[in-house]
Amino acid sequence: MARERGTVRWWKDDKGYGRINGADGEVVFCHFMFIQAEGFRSLREGDVVEFERVLAPGPNGPRWEARGVVRLGESGGGGA
Repeated sequence: MARERGTVRWWKDDKGYGRINGADGEVVFCHFMFIQAEGFRSLREGDVVEFERVLAPGPNGPRWEARGVVRLGESGGGGA
């Protein structure tokens, strides 16, 4: 699958997941275990990321999920 860029829509550190807005406008689920980073793996609202999108089973049926997530840039402030 091709890698794409997106922006973190929101992130919940206490739950370990959030959502990414894909370049095409689709919302993509992201779990901390798929973030490529050392130590505590987390994202912040507004972070620019690169990832692979896969269609995976979710609690309410198939959903887009991000894999191999890499932060390219940090948000300009705020946060969730």
